[in-house]
Amino acid sequence: MRHEAQFTYFCVSLASDAFNIQAALKTSIYTPDPLLRHPRKMLRDMLADLQMSRQLAFQLALRDIRSQYRQSLLGFFWMIALPLANALIWILLKNTGVISLADVEIPYALFALSGTLMWSVFTDATLSPITQMMNAKSILVKINFPAEAVILSGLYQTGFQAAIKILILFCAWQSYGIHFHWGWILFPLVVMALILVGTVLGLLLTPAGMLYSDIQKVLPLALQLLMFATPVVFAVPAEGFAARIFAWNPMTPLFLTGRHCLSGQSAGPLWASAMVCAIAVLLLLIVWVAFRLAKPIIVERIGA
Repeated sequence: MRHEAQFTYFCVSLASDAFNIQAALKTSIYTPDPLLRHPRKMLRDMLADLQMSRQLAFQLALRDIRSQYRQSLLGFFWMIALPLANALIWILLKNTGVISLADVEIPYALFALSGTLMWSVFTDATLSPITQMMNAKSILVKINFPAEAVILSGLYQTGFQAAIKILILFCAWQSYGIHFHWGWILFPLVVMALILVGTVLGLLLTPAGMLYSDIQKVLPLALQLLMFATPVVFAVPAEGFAARIFAWNPMTPLFLTGRHCLSGQSAGPLWASAMVCAIAVLLLLIVWVAFRLAKPIIVERIGA
């Protein structure tokens, strides 16, 4: 009788614990009713998932950063190795006379270094959503959790790398006798704007990139071509067809504003940069909604 009573108590306790766990878990109900018919509910769910994803995203970002540089002799130097090498190549080509570039208002070494580092921030932000989602593809198929955690993890990593590049730029400008001034306070905001625009572009291409590997292969090449239509390593042309391309490129005011902030000159095309940021925020909301709508289809396709 004693053993039976203990066994009965154990079964009741187990059932009670199972009920409490089930009650604590979030219940998801999937229906064929389009999500856009209830925009307020969809917006609340998006914000709730983003709120829940912060801690998980931080842990994922911390794990990825540690794993990337744990077995590396140079460590975090690899974050800036490629843009530094790119800048050195252009500096060498200009100083040796192999190419002829228009004169700029600041030393060309600072011009090229600031441009390549800012462009690397934009590139990292653009490639991050596709890369992170592809790395988490097997988990997304098996576990139902907010995909925003994966995207946010990539944003954390991009922000961490951008902070290191900002410090490198500040040190480089100080080595040329340009010390701290008010513009340096605004420069991180320009870097955040570059991350914002890159994230919008990357998130826009993520659904297609998860279904077709061609996107991942073409995107680095497209970004390389876009660099030549942006004042990364040479100044904005004064006239001609190239000048019109630069003028219509939304990245141009951000790069001009960033360099003006570093050099202590006027803020440059500040209003144009603010307009680009405002449009990017609006597009981010639209692309986020499209990503939420496409996620079930993507998971079904990659899991088939």
